[in-house]
Amino acid sequence: MTWAFFVCAGLSLGTAIAKVRASLGGLIAAISAPLAMAIAKGSQKVMVTALDAATKPATLSLTTLGVLRAIEYGLLGWILASLASKERPRPLHFALAGTAIGVVFGGGITVLTLETAAVNGVALELPRAITTGLNEIVFPIGCALVVYIALQVGRHMKIISGEVR
Repeated sequence: MTWAFFVCAGLSLGTAIAKVRASLGGLIAAISAPLAMAIAKGSQKVMVTALDAATKPATLSLTTLGVLRAIEYGLLGWILASLASKERPRPLHFALAGTAIGVVFGGGITVLTLETAAVNGVALELPRAITTGLNEIVFPIGCALVVYIALQVGRHMKIISGEVR
């Protein structure tokens, strides 16, 4: 999943830069989410065209998904940047933030996807519906934990380099 890499990278960058301001972390994440999705969709279309494969009918428009993801990851970025600015951030807080965002937005995107597919007469197979839901809900948790781990690695690197000097 190409967009996953780009959005997590943007979220991590926003959180790292945002030690000064949590809102900056949220803004960077809000921009990186739809941008990452557009890059992923574009590269996917290029690959589908190159392979001359038939595409599955889209269930949600790229615009709708982009707006929802901008809000989702903007909010997640703001929350993670706020947590990162704390003296002793806890992994549980990062996991809970990812879980809350995943359930609210991921659950909402999953429901919208299923409803849009039904309205358009597209039969969404059960395995695809389940993987869509799991991906939408679990990914923000993983992304939040990756940001936490990156923060901890950065902090420990400062400690190590400080001891060497």
